[in-house]
Amino acid sequence: GLERLRWFQPPTLGTPPGPCNMHSADFIPSRGEVYVFRGGNGREYLNDLHALDVETYTWRAVQTHGIAPQQRANHSSALLESSGASELFVFGGWNGSERLNDIHVLDTATSTWSTPRVMGVKPHPRA
Repeated sequence: GLERLRWFQPPTLGTPPGPCNMHSADFIPSRGEVYVFRGGNGREYLNDLHALDVETYTWRAVQTHGIAPQQRANHSSALLESSGASELFVFGGWNGSERLNDIHVLDTATSTWSTPRVMGVKPHPRA
């Protein structure tokens, strides 16, 4: 039979990210976590990264290496898992003064940010 879908708010452990809007959230199957790249909190633009373990509902701040993307909101993100690698792509957004069209990639195994050299015609900046 079909199960009924329902929303619920489970109790969580750890320190959740603060209030935010214009963020992105992606499930990282290899880690069993949802990564939340915060956008803005109504006062400022943000670029911190948090993870929620989907089995234990435990929050943690993700400590990253490399150069993190600048603060932004209204960005897009997508996960690419291929040949054992798991990479989170963050694209574009708004930094409070201009629309962005940059790409940043997080290796989820090492928590290291990189900025790939992009070839071809870039899309227009967008948020």
